[in-house]
Formats: sequence, C-alpha cells, structure tokens
Amino acid sequence: IILPDDEVSTVEKLLNEYLYLANSNLYNGIAWRMFETKKNLPSALQYGEKGIEIARKDVKNPTGIKPVYIDAEKWKDSKKIALGLILDTYGNIQNELGKTEAALKSFEEAATLTNGDYPELNESYVLLLYNLKQFEKAKNKSEEFISKGKSTNKIQEIFNNSFIKLGGSKD
Repeated sequence: IILPDDEVSTVEKLLNEYLYLANSNLYNGIAWRMFETKKNLPSALQYGEKGIEIARKDVKNPTGIKPVYIDAEKWKDSKKIALGLILDTYGNIQNELGKTEAALKSFEEAATLTNGDYPELNESYVLLLYNLKQFEKAKNKSEEFISKGKSTNKIQEIFNNSFIKLGGSKD
C-alpha cells in the first residue's frame, strides 16, 4: 500500500468509498504502512484495532468464499493466521508508542495463532521479551523458534545473549 503524505484523510476517503472491500488484511496493510513510516502512529493503532475486531469476528464466524483447494480446517486456520498477523502489526505499533506490556500480549497471541511460523513476528516477540529483561522466556521462546527452523539471525543472537544473562558462558 502506498500512501501519500496526507495519508489519514486519503485512507478514510478510500475506506468510505470501498467499505465493502474492507477486511482485516486491508486494515493490517494500512496500519503496517503507517508503522513503517512512523507517521500517524495513533491513527495506525486505530486501524490495527479495527482490523483486529474484523479478524476476531472472522475467526469465530468465517466469512467470504472458501477456496475449493483447501479443506474447512485449513480455511479456519487461515483466519487465525490473519488475526495473528494483524496482532503482530498492532504489537509493533504499541511497542513503538511505549506500550510494551500491551505489545507483549499482542505478540504472544500472534505467535500462538500463527504457530510460531513467521520468523519476523517471532523476532519482534523475543526481542521485546529480551528488552523487558524476561531472559528465561526469551531464551526458551528463541530456542523453540530455532528448533522449528522459524528464526532469524537476531533470534539466534537473543538466544545467545539470554543464555549468557542467565549465567551461561560464551563457550
């Protein structure tokens, strides 16, 4: 999504015009773009909230047409993943605004909903754990993501640093 400088009013206009297209993925894209530019973060938080609201409803009562190539269970899982992804965006915005405890809750739920399958999401989660000095949990979650093959170099670094903070050595 490419947004002009006057993004909030443009987004509002587009959403009003194309309300029938508004789904959690759209709100996630808008919120993420605003997060990336670090502009209008309070508005980004509101778009994230709206996307989460839509995604939660969609998890409980899936809408749309299920593609014929996936079974009902995988379709339901895709709704959970969509919720997890917007919770990740929301957590990043919350964290940027200094709402670290709320961000941690968002990241925890996001990681659970996505089964830890998204390395960048996992990185945001364990980095916040580490920054909050929750070294044991940061180490354990990092180890979990590394063992699943769903980690990043930063997650490996957080694992190593957490291990050392807990009394381990570099050796």
